[in-house]
Amino acid sequence: MYRPLVLYAISILLGSVTSYIFLEKIYIGIIINVILIIIFYKKLEKEDFIIAMIFVFIGFMSHYNYFNFELGEQIQGRIIECNKYKIVATVKNRKVFLEGEGLSSLKIGDVFEAKGNFKFDIDYKNGSLGIFNIDSMNSNSDILSKVYNIKNLCYQEIEKYDEELANFVMAISLGDKSFLDYEKKGVMNTLGIIHIITVSGFHIALIYTFIEKVLNYKVAIVTTFIYITIIGYTPSTVRAFIMIFILVMSKKVYRNYDSLSSLSLAFIILVSMKPYYILNPAFNLSFLSVLGIITMKDKFDKVLDFLPTLIKDSVSITLSASMLTTLYMAYNFKKVNLNGIVANFLLMPFYSFLIIVSNLLLILIYIPKFNKVFIYLLKGLLLCTNTFENFIVSNFNTVYTISYIGALTITSMYISYIFYKKNHKNTIFIPIIMTIFTLVNMYSYYPNISYIKTKKGTTINISYKMNNIILSNNKVKISKIREDIKVDRIYDEIENEKNIKLNNKYNIMVKNNGKDLDLIIDDKIIITKNRKSNLDNNKAYKQVKIVEDDRNVGIGFTYDKYKLVNKNVFQVQI
Repeated sequence: MYRPLVLYAISILLGSVTSYIFLEKIYIGIIINVILIIIFYKKLEKEDFIIAMIFVFIGFMSHYNYFNFELGEQIQGRIIECNKYKIVATVKNRKVFLEGEGLSSLKIGDVFEAKGNFKFDIDYKNGSLGIFNIDSMNSNSDILSKVYNIKNLCYQEIEKYDEELANFVMAISLGDKSFLDYEKKGVMNTLGIIHIITVSGFHIALIYTFIEKVLNYKVAIVTTFIYITIIGYTPSTVRAFIMIFILVMSKKVYRNYDSLSSLSLAFIILVSMKPYYILNPAFNLSFLSVLGIITMKDKFDKVLDFLPTLIKDSVSITLSASMLTTLYMAYNFKKVNLNGIVANFLLMPFYSFLIIVSNLLLILIYIPKFNKVFIYLLKGLLLCTNTFENFIVSNFNTVYTISYIGALTITSMYISYIFYKKNHKNTIFIPIIMTIFTLVNMYSYYPNISYIKTKKGTTINISYKMNNIILSNNKVKISKIREDIKVDRIYDEIENEKNIKLNNKYNIMVKNNGKDLDLIIDDKIIITKNRKSNLDNNKAYKQVKIVEDDRNVGIGFTYDKYKLVNKNVFQVQI
């Protein structure tokens, strides 16, 4: 079947990717663009080549123009995220962080005018251009602001009856995880079902289907659009709405619906509007899960044909959606969570019912007799779901952490399998080579000392051979370390000093200087943040001074790294 939209979606993706490379390394970007044009010219018919090149150009320019933009000293925009940690606004359809005085009164949805100065600090993954430091500002609200404020009004009303329930409803119905407690988020992360409280295509499809069956498709389309407006037009919800709209309209104009073409059109629209989505995890996971269902569900249905229809559909959807998303998560997050497959299969029926009941509660929240019925019903459902979750956590609680190279190895295995099935037998050597490379990469021939950024104190990771040691003068929480580390030993809350003997060749003394940790290597070299460290003044230490870069490194990531080679210390470029 000929699907031109698939070709155009791939073209716009390649255009955006090459633009990203071009902005980072201009010469490599030019070379890749030339190679891309040559390949398209050789492989495509003339008409397809011209249209594909147009979409490549659209993808390239939309991405380039988004990030290559100067805001100036006066801006107008709307607040889209507002909490105690950050304030994010959209200015000319671009994300900008706001800093300065007088921001505490701002609310999500407020429109504003501000004067100040802008500093580029591009975050390609989240689409942020940088920081606007405000000198003066005026803000007000409009109709859209009031729509955004519906979240707060709903929360306040449910909170009168039950605060914990209000927190859950805000998360599962309106995608606002800020109300949910840390423990609940931790359980859902462990189970691999955190996407349930990030309002997704699953929510949109469920709500649309329910309203369409109860009322009609027109009311369902309008209500669903209002719903995604309240949530804030997240990638997965907009993608789902576009696909549902195309499905409904195709039936009305008597056209065949092709899910892969529909997905491609949604991709083209979203990437054209928000070019940074190509690096956004939520966007990629949403599209990959649907792509997995479209391309693999039928194959799983055949394999699982012996099961009852309801169970077969649930298992095949879960497995097909997980095939591509698991690869992406392994590559992007360096983790493989097999709990997700089990938990999604067992818990999704419960959460489907919870989503519908939670949204009905929001609709009927101001009708006292009705809302109490739904509140008690939700409490009972939550009790059952929480009990089931705790059972799964107790019995299926393994999360596998893998390295960047390991993620590439898993991906190469999958790709080579596909090619092998198509009689490209030589591809079997790709995963073998990658596996050997992974094992070599995991082995540290010389000690590596990495300083990991924390809110206070010092956290150090020393890796040597196949072992990793964590040192800190505070209590270490592994969940707060964002680096890909397989921890073997932890020495935390070091009050005075600790001797670490790696082998006969390397001996490291760890000393607490009152605020941070000093590392004294073989009684000759000191790595320190503090020039006035409590050292033996009779010894002439060779000092290596650390400068922590607070601006460009996030909490939990390495900001400084050293390698010990034959009693010498070398700084490693990160």
